[in-house]
Amino acid sequence: MEENFVTNNELTMYVPIEKVDYLVFRRRRDGDHYRKQKAMTCSLKKHLSNIKMGTEKRNKMMFLYDKNCAIWIPDYSAMRLENRCGKFIKFEIV
Repeated sequence: MEENFVTNNELTMYVPIEKVDYLVFRRRRDGDHYRKQKAMTCSLKKHLSNIKMGTEKRNKMMFLYDKNCAIWIPDYSAMRLENRCGKFIKFEIV
């Protein structure tokens, strides 16, 4: 998908096409991190606590990962994009 300007949010996640080989949906694991921006990460556990997600929901939910960091928490938060134009893969909650 070619977009002129894209923005990630709770319901839509755009990932640059060159990262497609590293994407995976999975449940969280101990020690996981959440990538807020390209060079800014924090513990996923701390981030989920800050956004007030309950433990039961945390354990059932699937997160989108780029290598070892979660980059999208559907319905809650998404990594900010550095490069906002180009070719992207779009993930969307419908």
